[in-house]
Amino acid sequence: MAGLDLYPWQQDVIRAALGIDPSGRWAARIAALICPRQNGKGGVLEALELFWLFLCPDDRLIIHTAHRFDTSQDHFLRIRALVENSPTLMRRVRSIRVANGSEGIVTKDGSRLLFKARSKGGIRGLSPDKIVLDEAYYLWDEALSAILPAMAARPNPQVWYTSSSPIPGAESDVLRRLCKRGRAGDPSMAYIEYSCEVGVDLDDEDLWFDANPSLGGGLGIETLRSNRATMTDEAFGAEHLGIWSENEADGGVIDLDAWNTNTIDVADASWLADPVCFGVEGNASGDCFTVVAAVHTGERVGLDVVRHDYGTGWLLDWAIGVNERQSPKAWVFDPKFSTADLFMADFIAAGLPVIECGFTDRNLPRATAGLFDDITNKRIEHLNHPALDAAVAGARWRFVGESRLWDRKAGVAIAPLVAATLARFGLLEQPEPAPVPFAAYT
Repeated sequence: MAGLDLYPWQQDVIRAALGIDPSGRWAARIAALICPRQNGKGGVLEALELFWLFLCPDDRLIIHTAHRFDTSQDHFLRIRALVENSPTLMRRVRSIRVANGSEGIVTKDGSRLLFKARSKGGIRGLSPDKIVLDEAYYLWDEALSAILPAMAARPNPQVWYTSSSPIPGAESDVLRRLCKRGRAGDPSMAYIEYSCEVGVDLDDEDLWFDANPSLGGGLGIETLRSNRATMTDEAFGAEHLGIWSENEADGGVIDLDAWNTNTIDVADASWLADPVCFGVEGNASGDCFTVVAAVHTGERVGLDVVRHDYGTGWLLDWAIGVNERQSPKAWVFDPKFSTADLFMADFIAAGLPVIECGFTDRNLPRATAGLFDDITNKRIEHLNHPALDAAVAGARWRFVGESRLWDRKAGVAIAPLVAATLARFGLLEQPEPAPVPFAAYT
């Protein structure tokens, strides 16, 4: 009716996960589908979500989440097109919400399918019957602990985890533990994984078909052959053959006991007392930015992740608003190694006080060593934030000559720790302001 024509393997996944126990409830409270990219996980979710919304009257609220807003929005657009192209389904729809952050479909009987970017407080106050955790390779315990209790009172709940294989780093440890349960045959789960084992011959094309159920159909083998010739062994194995390690992220160079000793909890922003300094850093792909505030808290330096968000459009306007309200000492950028340096000129042109913390003037190595020393000697206190905690836990050294910097390729999203390094530097040091370009005066 909706125009979906599922592959046999997609049908098998749905049949496996929607078995019914003698009481009429879902036999699997948890369903997990682990499969390399571009095979059609999204088609499975589209079928499921339309089934729940239109054919399961007891499912009053279904929530689809992804760790990125644009991914969640893209899935909404696909579901919306399926519904709008089916007159039979559209007759049962009361409204389709399109406002950013509030996307969803509401039926005339009151059932709702909502689309959310994953966050710690993203579904507080809601009580869903079904939750989809797409892109589950990026999932923190803190977010999960806020999401799962919301279903506790529902009569027949089910949680779906869909993802490519776990990646190295702490951000995949939740999925890694779930996959290990599934591989062990946890009876509370419907677990479906398409992958190859560690150590296989990456050039054995028969194995490619084992790991990619849509290969030869929607996914062309010539694409994999081209990627095999271009990608590294590690990348091809992870992305196209689903090869992953069951080992959780190794410990980093920072003493976690020292880091966790001075965790604080405050109820409002009054903790950000003057003067405050902000460090700005982007992830390796330049599509997620973190801003960390540094303040004096007695004899220590306090750190707080005040914004950690995907996209770039929000950064400058948000910073201008904060600057007007807070009058910070400075916004600190790394002008050499960072993806955030592209925005430094915009900050300067907007009249924001900007400080450079670079490698060539030795400020960045000094700032890195300073933060490491302060953490080790418990001169840092901080508010909990999963992205910063994960960066601290997975931090590694990168040596440039004899200088130590945080390794941006350590297998963990390091940007929050770099932003904290920059913020602390701007608070404690007295470097020269960044040069103002001529365009700022015109």
